[in-house]
Amino acid sequence: MPKRRGTIPLWIKVTYTLFMGVLAPIYWRAYGPANFLAFCDAAALLTVAALWLESPLLAGMQAVAMTLPQTVWIADFATGGHLLGFSAYMFDSGIPLYARALSTFHIWLPFLLIWMVWRLGYDRRSAWVQSILVIALLIASYLTSDPRQPRRGYPAEAVNVNRVYGPAALTVQQWMPPLAFLAVYAVVWPIGFYLPTHLVFRRMFRDPRAGANPPKGPTSTSNGQTRSRLQSHREKPMQPSFETVEASVARIEAEMRRIGMWQDQPLSAEQLDFKQAFGGDKLSFEQWLQFVFIPRVRQIISTRGQFPSQSQVADQAFREWKMWGNRDDVDGLVTLLREFDALF
Repeated sequence: MPKRRGTIPLWIKVTYTLFMGVLAPIYWRAYGPANFLAFCDAAALLTVAALWLESPLLAGMQAVAMTLPQTVWIADFATGGHLLGFSAYMFDSGIPLYARALSTFHIWLPFLLIWMVWRLGYDRRSAWVQSILVIALLIASYLTSDPRQPRRGYPAEAVNVNRVYGPAALTVQQWMPPLAFLAVYAVVWPIGFYLPTHLVFRRMFRDPRAGANPPKGPTSTSNGQTRSRLQSHREKPMQPSFETVEASVARIEAEMRRIGMWQDQPLSAEQLDFKQAFGGDKLSFEQWLQFVFIPRVRQIISTRGQFPSQSQVADQAFREWKMWGNRDDVDGLVTLLREFDALF
């Protein structure tokens, strides 16, 4: 049976939680409690909750928060911390090696988060909620860290958390009043880092909330009812003939059977009681095609009902099988699905 998407394997949850259980006390001792306000450390902690709750919102927030900034961090790290100095502490022999080794999560955590977003979907609210969170973190960092009054025993990175006093770790910028700099900083992060990532993610990943309050149509369901990514409220003067649509669906079914994608075993009631668009939390995309899409289209044909005015099934197929997969046997099926979409 095809493996369903939308869930995180238990071993990943346990492994990451154990990693954070080691990291947290070591970071506390090496960098001090204020450093947990750092965007990357806050994201690492919130990822624990995102994993166990399987929350698209939490996963999306941290993916937005980490993707571009950690790309910059990785580039800086590759230059030995000389590019911008953000990773310079990784080369500070005054910091225990084991603490610096744990900080390599900056390299792999963005990839884990992007994978989680692919599994769970990208909640379109993520960037805006993360923007509120980052403002709160910036204010808290400003109130709890000050390079003019460094804490003894902690490295420089822990006395100007999130660089709220200026780009240098140990000095306060002199370009503008400190609160003005903080205000500018609070605007730069959401617009400069989160918005571009949000715009990319919303095109790449499905919306897990799209299954709520589904209208009638053949394309996607929630709680056993039809949901439409095919449907819009715009009326078209004519719809394709029932015979044309049936012929298209028959070709899709035949191709699925030919490439071994057709499943003989019926789905359970639990599998059909899904919540996410395209059955993403309970079904593979091919299961959704066989047990939801094709039956719904044929139901409309048999009752001589109204087809939805638009279809985007092929776009989802491309995302599932080609963008995030490596299936070489589905090109013909994707073509047939595009032909189906073109009917509407």
